[in-house]
Amino acid sequence: MALGITNRSAVTNQATASQTLASGSYTPSADAWVFKAGAASNNFHTTVQAWTVTDTVSSVWTQQALSNQADYAGAGPNQGLRIGLFKTTTAGSPAARVATLDPYTAAQLAMISTIDFDVTGTSLTVVQESTAEAHTEGGGNTESMTTGALPGAATNGNLVVMVIGGADSGPPTTPSGWTLLASAGTAGAWSNVAVFYRTDFTGVDVAITDLGSDIGVAGSYLIEIAEGGGPPPANPKLRGVIRSGLTWR
Repeated sequence: MALGITNRSAVTNQATASQTLASGSYTPSADAWVFKAGAASNNFHTTVQAWTVTDTVSSVWTQQALSNQADYAGAGPNQGLRIGLFKTTTAGSPAARVATLDPYTAAQLAMISTIDFDVTGTSLTVVQESTAEAHTEGGGNTESMTTGALPGAATNGNLVVMVIGGADSGPPTTPSGWTLLASAGTAGAWSNVAVFYRTDFTGVDVAITDLGSDIGVAGSYLIEIAEGGGPPPANPKLRGVIRSGLTWR
C-alpha cells in the first residue's frame, strides 16, 4: 500500500473565541494514523496552555509534538502562540467522529485553529521529527523563516508532513515542491495553522518566504513517516533533544 494523506476537517474559531474547538464530523480511513494539528493563542490571560484532545468515539489521543508558548512582543508571559500535533489510530471499520481540542486545563477563552487528517500505509512508523518550536517575530507582510531541522536528511519516498502555525498572519505561502493539504484561520487572525506534505523531500529544513500578513508569532514542526515497520529509529530520543528552532531573516 502506498503512503496516503487525506484532509478530514479544517476549522477555526477566529470570529468568537472559545475554550475548546470541535472539528467537523468525519470518518477517517481504516487502519490509519489520525492526526489533529493545531495552533492556539490568547493575549488576555496568563494561564499556561496544556493541551488535550478528545473525540466522540472515545479514542486515545497522544501528544506527538507541542511547541513552547511564544509570547507576542511587549506582552506578558504565556500570552502567545503554541502549535501542536496529536495522534490516534483506527482499526478496520472506523465510525464517524468529532474531535475536540482544549488548549487549557482551566476555563480560558482562546483563538484556535485545527486541521484533522489521516495517513495510510502498511506498518507505519515515524522515522524522525523536528522539535516543535514557536518564536516571536516582528511584523511585516513578507516575513520569512526556516523551519526547525530534522535530525537527518529525509528519505525520498517517505511522507514528510510539515505543520506551520502563525499569529497575526494569514496562511503562509506554499513552499516550492510542497503541497498544501489544508489551512485553517483567516488573514490577520491570532491563530492560523497550515499542513503541507511531500514524498520526495531529501532535506532537513524548509524555507518559508512569506508567512502571510503582519506576522507576530510563528512556529513549525516536521515529521517523516515511512512504511514497513521494523525496528524503531536508532536514537528515538532525538525527538526530544533536537532544538534547532527557527532562523528568522
